[in-house]
Amino acid sequence: MTPEERLCSPRWKTLHSVWLVAPVIAVGLGTWIGFLFIGLRAKRKLWLTYAVAYFVATIALMYLVSAVPTGTKEEPENTWVGGVLIAFWAAGVVHSALTNKAWLRHRAYRRSDSTSTPAPLKPPSAQEHAGRELKATEISQRDPIDINSADVDALVAAGLAAEEADAVVRARALGGDYAQVTDLISRADLPPHRFAMVRTQLVALRRNSRSSTTPSSGRRLDL
Repeated sequence: MTPEERLCSPRWKTLHSVWLVAPVIAVGLGTWIGFLFIGLRAKRKLWLTYAVAYFVATIALMYLVSAVPTGTKEEPENTWVGGVLIAFWAAGVVHSALTNKAWLRHRAYRRSDSTSTPAPLKPPSAQEHAGRELKATEISQRDPIDINSADVDALVAAGLAAEEADAVVRARALGGDYAQVTDLISRADLPPHRFAMVRTQLVALRRNSRSSTTPSSGRRLDL
């Protein structure tokens, strides 16, 4: 049953409005019990505050009733005590009826949230899947960046953040070429999870290995 169906069901609303019996039957003196019940169930401080206020007002009225004698024909002015009790009763009933609307909405939607099952994950579309494969292919086909010769911009293009690339260049200037790519973790303080993300885009070439890859110039002496 959806929350809307619960709120449209007279039986459901009657069942969850039983707390209104306290302020109606107890002539207003039990209004605090009803607000205490819904406040604890819903864990709402406002309704608990109402419960405390009605409890204090109930104690004050009970003291007033016991302290002031009932009005008579000789002293009709004391009949105002009965009027105060009736007004307190009516105010409690009206306040409870208005609060009951919010209470029913809370019960309907709270129960729906607790009983609902999470929606299944939507698989990626064919277009999204093709886009991911294309991006992965582009990254895998990109030439690795030599961390011993690359500047900050080249390292950023390889996937490093600007501050990470700057740390790599600064550590290289202070300590010389990197012997291997994993030295970025110890020398440039690159976090391991960041290193794992850019590992395939970086390479550490020694100066002698870079020079050996270039063709030598000059004549060859035949013996």
